[in-house]
Amino acid sequence: MFKVHDVRGRFPVLPSHVHGYVVELDTMCLVVDATAAISSAKQLRQTAEATGKPIRAVLMTHGHPDHFTGLVAFADLPIMASAGTLAFARAEDASKWESGKMYLGDDFPDARVFPNQLVSDGQTFDFDGVTFTFNDLGPGESDSDSMWWCEVDGVRHAFIGDVISNHVHAFFGDGHALHWLTIIDRLERECDETTQFYIGHGDSPASYAMLSWQRGYINTFLKSVKKLDPAVPFTEANTQQILADMSSYLNTDELLFLLGYELEKGVPRVQQALGELKLRESVNQQLTETEIQALAREWFEGLNDHRPLVEMLPLLASDGLEMVFPEATLTTMVEFERWYQGVTRTFFDQDHIITALTSHIEGAKAQVDVTVIWKASQWIAPAATSTRTAFEAKQSWTVTRSPQTGKAVISQYTVHGLEPVVN
Repeated sequence: MFKVHDVRGRFPVLPSHVHGYVVELDTMCLVVDATAAISSAKQLRQTAEATGKPIRAVLMTHGHPDHFTGLVAFADLPIMASAGTLAFARAEDASKWESGKMYLGDDFPDARVFPNQLVSDGQTFDFDGVTFTFNDLGPGESDSDSMWWCEVDGVRHAFIGDVISNHVHAFFGDGHALHWLTIIDRLERECDETTQFYIGHGDSPASYAMLSWQRGYINTFLKSVKKLDPAVPFTEANTQQILADMSSYLNTDELLFLLGYELEKGVPRVQQALGELKLRESVNQQLTETEIQALAREWFEGLNDHRPLVEMLPLLASDGLEMVFPEATLTTMVEFERWYQGVTRTFFDQDHIITALTSHIEGAKAQVDVTVIWKASQWIAPAATSTRTAFEAKQSWTVTRSPQTGKAVISQYTVHGLEPVVN
């Protein structure tokens, strides 16, 4: 026997908007997620007990309060969750229990109960001859999302918490929208069109097609966030703009308050993740002739102008640097600083004229041959006047992308010699 009983609990003031489940098997039953309110959790337990079969365990999908504070009604049972879900539930409780008490009053437990049996990704459990597999999905709608699934008569039944919000608005306050998309991708790969997804909000079970819909919903959110300047503090006006943008994808007020909740916390996290993603992508992008030429111009203009080190150092690779000059070989930023300070004290009125620059680009790395005419004045005491010299220098560079900025930088720099030229 396999039957899923759906109990909808209070959330937080709505009478029935968070799902808890009783999975009835031949000789036992399981509970998946525990709802928020004491009254809802009692109803969930009564539904399980009404089967006349003992409750074997409570399985948790994630640690948002509307899914775990009802565990007070199941304190005598094994409550199974990942270490990530347990840690997240405790953190959520520490920061939100007062809000829970405000919304639910006496229907919110004064002392909360937490998972008491940790499980690991890929771990399987035999419940009454049905194999349940636990998958740790990582950060998504929450800091630590999970899936419990089994197959019965060729149909996969997957309990995924809030990974899908079936045509109701979702929560983005934890700031993991990008990784949430990778969870959607994973579920599309690992599940099929027969899969039944038992979710936290919205009509349940949800179909396989809802994965594509959820991806669109998340991408609409990301598109809205990308309109914002990450250097400018998040405001209430930004919240209203995001709500308006999301309503263009899902035109309903159902759980719209949840969408707006804690965006001031979630959006900056998403902006940071977007910035890190952009950097990772740029680091792997193919270098261009334009970038290399701009780097060469900036390098030689910096030498000409004796620009401060704070402007010169970002043009060099922070790791794996090697610079070979006729008078010294440098392999660290400290060595370059000493060399540069010596050069700027010794020479003045410098002029570097690029006469040839050719590049052989392979992805994010390039071998560059540079020919430059270097002109400089030098005064050596006790001479009465300075001297002016000019040389042709043939150089070989290796140009890569900085992992810190994604910009083109010099990682290897070799001066093959200096040939005097007419000044």
